[in-house]
Amino acid sequence: MNETATGQNRELRHQAGAAAPAEACAVLRGNPQLLPHTGAALDLACGCGGNALFLAHRGLRVTACDISKGVLRKLREEATRRELRIETQVCDAAEAVREEQAWHVITISHFLDRSITDQLIKALTPNGLLYYQTFTTDRQGDHPRNPDYLLRPNELLRLFASLELLYYREERNAGDGVRRLPGKACLVGRRREGA
Repeated sequence: MNETATGQNRELRHQAGAAAPAEACAVLRGNPQLLPHTGAALDLACGCGGNALFLAHRGLRVTACDISKGVLRKLREEATRRELRIETQVCDAAEAVREEQAWHVITISHFLDRSITDQLIKALTPNGLLYYQTFTTDRQGDHPRNPDYLLRPNELLRLFASLELLYYREERNAGDGVRRLPGKACLVGRRREGA
């Protein structure tokens, strides 16, 4: 993935989400029972910070990273309004997981950079959790159209095959059935002890 394409992906994501309400992604809202009661959490490429706010409300020490100073400023304002503590950092996703910090929880939603998959896994503590939700090639509407930023069928499972799978959902367009998460794949994985 080249730098220009990466920048275009991020810019599109910010344009699409700039006015969105700060709400946690579906995979996080639907699986809160898996979260630890304490620990350090990273909301990577956080956008409006819905995941960060959700995690901070549950008592985790949260760092929210994004390349947009504007969305981080809005997140700090919202965290202050809700009386939550969230550290924010302006940084590239790859920079955020290069740090020596180990995370008990990492959340990513509506962002895809396949080149940092191994870094993400290594950035988790033993038994650390990854909550990941993003668009698939079956996406609908104005979401990314570039296939570089869309998961292929079951790709999220393959990317994080070394994690212990705790939850997975991917709804493909297979007919006229009602889909709760059309064009998205969701995963919760745990880093195995000793891995």
